[in-house]
Formats: sequence, C-alpha cells, structure tokens
Amino acid sequence: MKPGETLHDIAQSEAIRIESLMEYNYLDPGRQPIPGEVLQLHKKADQPARNTKK
Repeated sequence: MKPGETLHDIAQSEAIRIESLMEYNYLDPGRQPIPGEVLQLHKKADQPARNTKK
C-alpha cells in the first residue's frame, strides 16, 4: 500500500472486487491496510490451463 492509496483504488486498478481483495487478505470490514503493508492479489489467468499429452 502506498500512502493515500485505498482498497477501492487497488481493486479498481486490478479489476477485482473490493470484497475479494479483503477476503484474499483476511481483512475485517472497515479495516484499511497501513501504508507499506503488502497485499495479496489473486487475478484470473488470461487463458485457461491446457492439457498436455506426454
């Protein structure tokens, strides 16, 4: 987290829901992370995994 950055800002820039961001990081409702805190982001893969044959 950068100073002045909010969960809303991060969720918007990463195209994820705020609720998902909070869930990924075990944040209670109303709790804002402190500047410098590292948040986990779980984004969907651009393409689904493919099966490979051996």
